[in-house]
Amino acid sequence: LRSKRPKLIALLIDNPSQSYTQSVQLGALLGCQKHGLYLNLHTQSDKPTLTSLAENRETIGFILAPPISDNETVLKTLSKLGKPVIRLGTEHPQANGTRISVDDKQAAFEITEHLIKLGHNDIGFIKGHVDYDAASHRLLGYKEAHAAHDLKTKDDLIIQGDFSYASGLESTEALLALAQKPTAIFASNDEMAAGALAAAYKKGIRVPDALSIAGFDDSPIATAVYPQLTTVRQSLSDMVEKAVEL
Repeated sequence: LRSKRPKLIALLIDNPSQSYTQSVQLGALLGCQKHGLYLNLHTQSDKPTLTSLAENRETIGFILAPPISDNETVLKTLSKLGKPVIRLGTEHPQANGTRISVDDKQAAFEITEHLIKLGHNDIGFIKGHVDYDAASHRLLGYKEAHAAHDLKTKDDLIIQGDFSYASGLESTEALLALAQKPTAIFASNDEMAAGALAAAYKKGIRVPDALSIAGFDDSPIATAVYPQLTTVRQSLSDMVEKAVEL
């Protein structure tokens, strides 16, 4: 009977984007089913929770989703506890554990360049949450694409969001209230891009006729809205399935 103890993988996720969270949970569940494992889902990442999970003989490892995957306190705690850790959606190189992520900077560069080649010189950018390592890389890609095409980035076109739908809506309302409105908006994730789309329609601005909107992730909401979003595809469920396999 002892040999039949269930094996658990602890997924730690506390993300404001519902689409992102759903995709990660689905990928983790499918990966666990494939390998005969159980999924233990937690939104708390305090030291007592981590210690309790790590001391459980049935826990074989941790998968951390952002922003927990960028949390240095969490990473140091897990390093001391000695269980395997896979970190999603982060490019933070110093911490222990295997990293699985896309090249956020290059992806943001390419979608910004796509908008520039469509003829847009005034591209609004909605930043992701400050606690996310990926958010800073996406902003850097946006800026580098402008520099590559001899365009200056304008500070008033860069708005702080937090990866939530509400922040995308509010940020776009602020951008559309400017004297020189952007002709395109690149939001750092699809949830905020969907909020941007709603803000545009509240103002009677047709997308993409009068305003182009792009997102990031290719999460389910990208195809649930109309018109469907132009977005950067990172297969979240595939990434998490790979994390379970590792």
